Amino acid sequence: MESAHTIQDKTGQNNTGTPGRVATAAASSTRTCLVTGEELPKDELIRFVVGPDNSIVPDLAQNLPGRGLWVKAAREPIAAAARKKPVFQSSQSIG
Repeated sequence: MESAHTIQDKTGQNNTGTPGRVATAAASSTRTCLVTGEELPKDELIRFVVGPDNSIVPDLAQNLPGRGLWVKAAREPIAAAARKKPVFQSSQSIG
């Protein structure tokens, strides 16, 4: 039987901020795709961040500062993000 390792937040509580949900080591390595809504491992997604000039920049090393926008690493979800999501259409919508 596998044991889940809980992760404590900065207040010392063992949760993700969502009532009734406990964070585990596995959960911390998954993210939700902005386009599809799927919860996937980080290695199946591409992280985008807002650059200093308000442009959207892919963060392939996943180490740039700021909140990431995660999109499934496939042609169609990335194209859909560029077409449908305002954050990808206009850098002026951020800031």
